[in-house]
Amino acid sequence: MRSDSIFDELETPAVLLDETRLMANLRAMQYLADRHGVALRPHAKTHKSLEIGRRQIGLGASGVTVTTVDEALVFMAGGFKSITVARPMVSPSKWDRLLAAAKDRCVAVRVVTDSREGIQVAGERAAVHGHIVGLFLKIDVGLHRCGLLPEDPRVVELAGMIHDHAELDFRGILSHAGHAYGAKSRAEAARSGRGTANHGRGARCAEGGRLAGNRGLRRRDAGRLGHGLLRRHYRDQAGQLRLS
Repeated sequence: MRSDSIFDELETPAVLLDETRLMANLRAMQYLADRHGVALRPHAKTHKSLEIGRRQIGLGASGVTVTTVDEALVFMAGGFKSITVARPMVSPSKWDRLLAAAKDRCVAVRVVTDSREGIQVAGERAAVHGHIVGLFLKIDVGLHRCGLLPEDPRVVELAGMIHDHAELDFRGILSHAGHAYGAKSRAEAARSGRGTANHGRGARCAEGGRLAGNRGLRRRDAGRLGHGLLRRHYRDQAGQLRLS
């Protein structure tokens, strides 16, 4: 018996999406960012899709966030012009692959770091390629996978290292409350969000003034310690915003 259903023609495995629900979700996240006056850089590690990424940019996202260099290269080849790699990198070969493609395609790249070694390698490879790199300091707000604790005195030292390097642009701090994925309710997710915001304010307030005074930074620059912070977006749902 023959069926005219389009499902019969699909090669499997295949992913099927409800376009109406997809667009509603994309619009909801963009609205949330716009309402709070922040730039949205959605993480593409879930959809890994150029088409969905383009729809996010079309709705107002200022760039995308990825986890690996390979993911970054795919989105660069797809025409994306601002990409954040949200995982520390210390391998010179990974930096070379990332920066060679970024320079060739005129892409602004931003990467997180949490160590002196990571900053040194980033600065060395950026100088070799002649391409400015934006660096965030990764702040551990509870996941305990990587990053510096908000009260860690190295926050000041490492921020100063980034600021003092001609090829590096200090973009502020970035955090990821991945432990909130285990929340069993909206209230529990909201508590994780409030904890994240408190950690970030602690790092910004405790270290921002010291950085300005000790390193000779302008107050405007010191304030950027908190500019990339993951903020109060768990109030309505468990999600994540990458702020710039």
